[in-house]
Amino acid sequence: MHYLRALCLGLLLMTGLPAQAAAPAAELQSLRDGAYHATTQLMMYAILERAGERQTDAGKIINTLDPRVAALNDKELLASWQAARAALINGPYQGNDVNQIALYAMEDRTTEFARLIGQRMPHELSRQQRTLFDLTERMQVLMTIYLRNSADPIGGTNYSGINRDLDPAKLVKEFSAQLDELAKTQPALAVKIKPKWHFLITHLSNFNSQLSVPYLVDIYGRQIIDLLLATASKP
Repeated sequence: MHYLRALCLGLLLMTGLPAQAAAPAAELQSLRDGAYHATTQLMMYAILERAGERQTDAGKIINTLDPRVAALNDKELLASWQAARAALINGPYQGNDVNQIALYAMEDRTTEFARLIGQRMPHELSRQQRTLFDLTERMQVLMTIYLRNSADPIGGTNYSGINRDLDPAKLVKEFSAQLDELAKTQPALAVKIKPKWHFLITHLSNFNSQLSVPYLVDIYGRQIIDLLLATASKP
């Protein structure tokens, strides 16, 4: 038995494959969503001028994610989460003012973690699951960009991080197109999402085109994400 275990480990090392077991798609998606959720709540903490309940909520999410990420036994993913965690715990403030560098670091480290999660998603996902997860991630990214700009005293004009080349207007169009496709197989879900989405479209497409509504972006965006993930979790 010891010989067999040693042989299996040796084969893994020779082929360069990671020794950790593949995590279920639902768990990976939940970890990614948790990281984004903690990030947006800390951005709302700044937007609402130190709203303590938002910081508390983010802390609870972070503490929940810690053992779950560690349990994956994935050194690269764990290191990325620890970097994201440090940025989130540091928070968006320096003294009494929002620190742009700290704010941008939260977004960038979380984005790096989310991208590594995406690389570990199982290949055997159904087409519908992929669509639901992709819609979820687009909403997470759009919310993060919008709330970052809302939290930033100068509206994100100094941001030059990982998401600098993303065009929110393009992401919004792609989300709308995918949602229309999803409506063909999940009409009940689309009916629940579309009113909230139609309100968000103009705001998310161009941060400077409308009066800033971060509170509603946070509420409606979160509701859309929860609907998508609830559907994705069904057998």
